[in-house]
Amino acid sequence: MGSIQFVRDENGNLTGVLVPIDLWNILKEEIREETEEILNNPELMKAIKASEADIKAGKTTTLDSLETELGL
Repeated sequence: MGSIQFVRDENGNLTGVLVPIDLWNILKEEIREETEEILNNPELMKAIKASEADIKAGKTTTLDSLETELGL
């Protein structure tokens, strides 16, 4: 398997990643399997839908607020 290559613009900012096709196929299959597991888990899907409803209702917090609340 080849190596992963990072693509940068003229300012040195990361703009892309080149992944060998063998690794890409492995990653793609893992994502497919994980997605299938999630979609077939009624409890998890219910939690995801509840989270989406919370987001739409504005029941969110920032990472900074959460860290403060948890004393981190």
